[in-house]
Amino acid sequence: GNVRRSVVVVLAVSILLGAATAIAMHNEMLEWWLFGGTMLIVIVPTTTVLVSLLIVRSCGYRLLRR
Repeated sequence: GNVRRSVVVVLAVSILLGAATAIAMHNEMLEWWLFGGTMLIVIVPTTTVLVSLLIVRSCGYRLLRR
């Protein structure tokens, strides 16, 4: 499949989920760094898992057998 498109979609959903979490916690009314920090709570783990899966896949391992 198209890996680049999948990566962009996962990161976009992660950013939207982080923004939704920050808005739900009413952090948009407080300091900007608190809003950004709340978004990072969602974005950083998602990016870490995404990069580690891409590294594992580039080494030739597959998570599912064909």
